[in-house]
This record gives sequence, structure tokens and C-alpha cells, in this order.
Amino acid sequence: MNEKSAAHEWLTQNARALDQHRQRVEQHGTFGDRLRSWKRKQLEDAAASKQIGTDDE
Repeated sequence: MNEKSAAHEWLTQNARALDQHRQRVEQHGTFGDRLRSWKRKQLEDAAASKQIGTDDE
């Protein structure tokens, strides 16, 4: 019975940790989401600076 209660406690703790992680991801996004957003902004800024440079012609 002791093993069953230990297993139940372990599963309960992991379920709580998973719920907390999901909430954090919903609020802040994943590292990959933030990286893709940063890269997209870098590309947009680079494209905008090229357009500004060609308008002088």
C-alpha cells in the first residue's frame, strides 16, 4: 500500500507541475514562439531599412 500511495503522490505532483507549465506557456508562450517572433521582427526591420534606402532614388 505504501508504494501505491507514493505513486499516487508522485502522479499528483506531476499533474500540478504540468498544469503550472501549461498556464505559463499560455501566458508567455514558449521559447520557440519568442524566438520566431524576434526573427520575424528582425527580418521586417531589415526589409524596412532596405525600402527606406531605395526611396531616395
